[in-house]
Amino acid sequence: MILGVGASRFAPLVYAAYIGLDDLASRGHVDAPAGFAVLHDMILSAVDPD
Repeated sequence: MILGVGASRFAPLVYAAYIGLDDLASRGHVDAPAGFAVLHDMILSAVDPD
């Protein structure tokens, strides 16, 4: 599990976040690369290295 979500459901969530960030960036609401960097950091901090 990653961030409380099973692996089979995690990839679609990340993809949806990416699409959402891109859409918001196209409207001038967010900086998509910065938002994706935050998502990336959250994922890495939640992954157990064992």
